[in-house]
Amino acid sequence: MSVFQGDPAVKITENGAKMKFTDGQPVMDQGIENAVQISLFTKPGWWGNTLIRDVNKKIGSNYEKQRVIIDVDTLNDVRNDANDALKTMLDTRLASQIDIIVNNPDLNHINTYIKIKPPGQDAQELLFLNNGINWINQSLNPAHERMA
Repeated sequence: MSVFQGDPAVKITENGAKMKFTDGQPVMDQGIENAVQISLFTKPGWWGNTLIRDVNKKIGSNYEKQRVIIDVDTLNDVRNDANDALKTMLDTRLASQIDIIVNNPDLNHINTYIKIKPPGQDAQELLFLNNGINWINQSLNPAHERMA
């Protein structure tokens, strides 16, 4: 497989998305990490769903909705939102198994661990970190209201 095949590999970090470049070329991802990120971070009502007739194949999730309080209900909501978002990957057979663990290692953070197994391949483990302070600040002072 060519290093130019696939999609640009986008890594989600606590402070936003990052891409790595080698000699001006983005490092590419031939795995399922981008599919997971698109499933998790595409908002409901995404216009591209209008082109998809099968309701089970439409994407969009509440995974990254603003959460002001981090408590047990919030952790359960995050896990349920991740499950709902990634269900399409099971339905379309991009994945044969998905395990999701959500925890709160300290007061202001939520970690989502996703172990996903593509059919006939080894499982991949992904970690998404959510900074509660960023969520709270965003809900109090939304970025779209600060745009000039």
